[in-house]
Amino acid sequence: MPTMPPGTAAVRGAVRTLLRRRLEESALVPRDLVMVACSGGADSLALAAATAFVAPRLGLRAGR
Repeated sequence: MPTMPPGTAAVRGAVRTLLRRRLEESALVPRDLVMVACSGGADSLALAAATAFVAPRLGLRAGR
């Protein structure tokens, strides 16, 4: 079974922590749209990909 690269796990974990905190604080509510600003660099694309993966699992929409 393939393992997730440590960098991917770290970025997903950071996004999950942030989005959960915002939900707990009621700064976000289920079905809210989460947008990520991207410059096109590798770090921006990693953040966008992690958000697209994590947000729906927390009941949020990501990107559109």
